[in-house]
Amino acid sequence: MSKQLLYRLAITSILWMITIAYTNAQSLYWVGDGGSWNDDSHWSATSGGSGGAGVPATTNAAIFDANSFSMAGQTVTLTAGAICSSINWTGVTNNPTLDLAASLTISGTSAIFADGMSVSGSAGLIFTSASNTTLTLSNTAKTFG
Repeated sequence: MSKQLLYRLAITSILWMITIAYTNAQSLYWVGDGGSWNDDSHWSATSGGSGGAGVPATTNAAIFDANSFSMAGQTVTLTAGAICSSINWTGVTNNPTLDLAASLTISGTSAIFADGMSVSGSAGLIFTSASNTTLTLSNTAKTFG
């Protein structure tokens, strides 16, 4: 094989991998009140939609909003280590709790926590982005760990 053909194959492979990574990146929305983070029936491709979209992975933003909890005091528990590209609780209602019974890794650059929610548990948040990471807390103090 010529060097030119090898270069073309390499470039084509790299572009294909980038396309696949971009195509698989999506936001996943928490639905159905409290439960285990690792239960894919709580993850939807749309806000307030049906669950079953899969548990967030490295390229997925985890979104919690007004359609996530129908009752006060619901808890989302990490029963095993989990990862997402970012986490956003903006607009969440009914004062939910994120229970970090296992570690949550944020591979991207954003973690936003809202007023009225709590963060508890013995594990923590792990940020792995090579870029600057923004941790946004609401006006209410949050205790981690």
